[in-house]
Amino acid sequence: MSMFRRLTFLLFVFLMLGATVSVHAQKKKNEKDTAQIRRESEFYFTEGEKFYILEDYAKALVLFKKAAEVDRLNAAAHFKISQVYENMGDLVNALENSIIATDLQPENKYYQAQKASMFARLNEFEKAAEIYRYMIDNLENTEEYLFELAAIYLYQQEYDKAIAAYDEIEKAYGISEEIVVQKQTVYLEQKKVDEAIREGERLIEEFPGDERFILRQMELLTDNGREKDAEAIAAEYLAEYDNGGTVRLALSRMQMEEDGEEDSEGMQNMERAFSDPDVDVSTKVAMLAEYRQNVSAEELEGNGVKLAALLTSVHPSSGAAWSVQGDVYQSVGNKKKAKDAYLKALQYEPGNLQLWQNSLQLLTELNNTDSVLLIAEKALEVYPNQAVIYYYNGMALISKRQYEEASYVLEQGKRLSGSNLQLVSIFNALLGEAYNGTGDYDASDRVYEAALDYDPENYSVMNNYSYYLAIREDKLARAEELSARVVKEYPDNVQYLDTYAWVLFAQKKYREAAKVMEKALKSENVSATHYEHYGDILFKLGEVDQAVNQWKRALELAPGSKDIERKIAEKTLYE
Repeated sequence: MSMFRRLTFLLFVFLMLGATVSVHAQKKKNEKDTAQIRRESEFYFTEGEKFYILEDYAKALVLFKKAAEVDRLNAAAHFKISQVYENMGDLVNALENSIIATDLQPENKYYQAQKASMFARLNEFEKAAEIYRYMIDNLENTEEYLFELAAIYLYQQEYDKAIAAYDEIEKAYGISEEIVVQKQTVYLEQKKVDEAIREGERLIEEFPGDERFILRQMELLTDNGREKDAEAIAAEYLAEYDNGGTVRLALSRMQMEEDGEEDSEGMQNMERAFSDPDVDVSTKVAMLAEYRQNVSAEELEGNGVKLAALLTSVHPSSGAAWSVQGDVYQSVGNKKKAKDAYLKALQYEPGNLQLWQNSLQLLTELNNTDSVLLIAEKALEVYPNQAVIYYYNGMALISKRQYEEASYVLEQGKRLSGSNLQLVSIFNALLGEAYNGTGDYDASDRVYEAALDYDPENYSVMNNYSYYLAIREDKLARAEELSARVVKEYPDNVQYLDTYAWVLFAQKKYREAAKVMEKALKSENVSATHYEHYGDILFKLGEVDQAVNQWKRALELAPGSKDIERKIAEKTLYE
């Protein structure tokens, strides 16, 4: 080989070795740059996660974007950017970044799910459904997204596809109450009642002995006019599970609606169910409350009272049981037992305002004034800001003629009535009587007039106000005006007629007063007071013997009255 060729060969070898070293060095440099990029991107990503957890989305977004900018292949960064935009309400940018994430890593189910969710939230349901379908068919462990797919099909009213999705769910997870109910809902929407019923049968077969599914099936059958089938499955269930009290209760209701007889098989089943302590007390209470509304007073007095007694004997510590018993007794007119039941209920439900009101109302109607005061005091410990309690308390104090205390209590209640002008007017009516009792007549007249300003047709207030004016012989023209309006509206009411006669008496219009009282005495519910007043009027007319006869009638109705005895004995009217 010549020297020239040898030198040329050596130069070629040298160049080739240099090139190899250069390529190897460049490769090492690129690998180092990629690792550095990843580290830098991961740093921004990690910092972004911190702010994301703190819900500082603005800072998190900046850092996640920086991570994606440094490493354009960072799918996780775009996924987080999508989530941040979603939380900030920017669904369009959220969708855009979720698409980038799935383009970079299409096999990541979480990225795909985020994209599907964004399409759905933007009302692009077909695209969302396509993504869920792709995930379920191509990615592992994505069966859970069948629920989302079924929901989309339901929203789009693609019922057959929804059913198919639910079938897939059952294959993956097995039969469940939730899925069966959803399928029944779809079938009923399609008017496919038989298919809905078959789904219920599947549930009963899968979970034998579960009352809930029998009850649900009974309701489904009844709602679709198949009462006999509902009764049949209930009877079949009870033949195998005799302690199925809730099913028995539902069956009894159907049977009673069907035959309507007091001594029917339905009532027998209801009594058995009410005697079963395992049947939820609230279910029984609801049943009895409904029964009370839908039967005659005669039937309620028989079967209703019996059921109420069973209820409280089986559930003696249930305030609701005693309360509904009180409702039953009140409906049949037994106020005393109703009152006792409500008071018993209060032992277990002292926080039930309605029970306090019911108890106070009945005690007031039964004239148990001392008990009203006692119960009202207890009620105010629980409800110090309830005006209605002050109302009953004030009425009882008036009945006891404790007018000072009554006026204080009633003013408290009036203040608590707030903007309820009707309630304020009711308190004003009572305050009129209380202030009259204390002798504060100006205050009495003021609140009576206020009550009438609110309700100009309140004839009870007119009557009481005019009567007190007549007794005091004050503002008699106003008293006559009001009383005349009352008797014009209620011409046969003995109490109102008596007041009108006494207003006329106070004005010395004795003849007119006598005519009014003669009409009053022809009414029902005439009392000793009415005969006494008539006697007083006759005495003023100079008819002393007739006056004495009326006083004697009064004394027969109110024996022991010293005032009347004195009038009779001395044949004199003491004023």
